[in-house]
Amino acid sequence: MRSYTYDAEKLKCWIEREKIKKFAVQLPAGLLPRAREILEELGGYGEPLLYAEPAFGACDFPDLDAIPEIDGLVQLGHAEIPGVTKNRKILFLELYSTAEPKPPDKIPGNMGDRICLLTTVQYLKQLQKIADFLKEAGRRVHIPGPMNRTLYPGQVLGCDVSSAAACSTIVDSYLFVGDGRFHPAGIAMLTSRPVYRYLPSGRIEPLEFEREKFLRAGVSKASAIRDARTVAIVVCTKPGQKRLKLARELAGILKSHGKNPCFLTINNLSPEFLNYTGNDLLISTACPRVALEDYGNYEVPLLTPQEALLGLGEIKNYEMDQFLPGHI
Repeated sequence: MRSYTYDAEKLKCWIEREKIKKFAVQLPAGLLPRAREILEELGGYGEPLLYAEPAFGACDFPDLDAIPEIDGLVQLGHAEIPGVTKNRKILFLELYSTAEPKPPDKIPGNMGDRICLLTTVQYLKQLQKIADFLKEAGRRVHIPGPMNRTLYPGQVLGCDVSSAAACSTIVDSYLFVGDGRFHPAGIAMLTSRPVYRYLPSGRIEPLEFEREKFLRAGVSKASAIRDARTVAIVVCTKPGQKRLKLARELAGILKSHGKNPCFLTINNLSPEFLNYTGNDLLISTACPRVALEDYGNYEVPLLTPQEALLGLGEIKNYEMDQFLPGHI
């Protein structure tokens, strides 16, 4: 894996400690085209086989009993989410970019002096060097510590940008290291500060995100629950997204408003299946980003738990859905 590096000693120690001989390998979707190359490289540690369903995060891993004749599973690319699994036969092996970070070609003046620096696991090892670039340019840099579902300082997940929100009163803007839109959009949804991206080329660009438009759309979505006669609460079977306790709490609230909710369970939420369950409205307790970004693909309204509560009058203002301790 020429463009990435990993902790080979961590893999070796896990194999020796857990007496692993044959193990499944689960990859992010973007690495599936390189699956054969990766299996050949990991073959030096044992007998790997590919678990061909991609991982969309460390929340998304299979039941080991469903894969015959393996001693364990290596999920490549993601850091472990604290508390999601205590199965010692599963190893989360982070991948780190080997690209050398480039100094910024220009720092936009409207970023302000106080910058919060964030990224995903892929670029964590570059974070301090980029912080040094910014400090040399006279900026004050804040790298927040890990929060609910993260392990490392500066790390954010698609479902957890709480570390960004925690420092919103002490920074002027956020700088996300990476070229994707998914994670910085999550930061923009939760905070009211400007968000920028630090691209691999060294260019810093603003994230185009209309937060007020997003909030108005959320309030409009929420109102759909008032007239819905049949409501389903969707519970994801992915270990790190199975918010069954939250689903039960929602069911009780819905009943108190005269609704008669049912439960649906599914591994990968898809309009292909969920559009045709005979319900007027769906409430997703899975990854928050599904109901926030994919709702336009559904023929029936798809709400977050907070949008449902807002529509029912249980809360007064729009709130972002986040994974909170105790809901898994």
